[in-house]
Amino acid sequence: ALTSCWPCSPRSFAATKGLTKCTPCAPNTRQENEGATSCESCTRGKFVNTETNECSECPRGTVCEPGAEVVVESGFYVHVQPDGQLQSFPCPEGVCVQSVECQSSSGGSNSANASSSSSLSQGCCGPNRKAPAD
Repeated sequence: ALTSCWPCSPRSFAATKGLTKCTPCAPNTRQENEGATSCESCTRGKFVNTETNECSECPRGTVCEPGAEVVVESGFYVHVQPDGQLQSFPCPEGVCVQSVECQSSSGGSNSANASSSSSLSQGCCGPNRKAPAD
């Protein structure tokens, strides 16, 4: 029996014809067309906006390398806007950002600047580190 083939959908690819599965594009790469054989990277300093599938400028406090996840630098956290843009904020003094809440060095918690259920990323204190006490 013959098997029909379908083109891979945007944001995925098949390196050769006849594969049974499409491969999703790697982090910070994009593909807008059906039936692609590869995905393309944004240039250094840009990231793939997941809403528009376009290359956008990385905000301060982030590192964007072609084909790699966006890295949030120590001392910053990032909020993903509804339009897919990244907005970065410096960490408040004496506060660690863990997930969506800021943890104060005294143990209490309060909402992060512009916090929502969207992802706020690592960066303020880094893994297994606390903000310096006042």
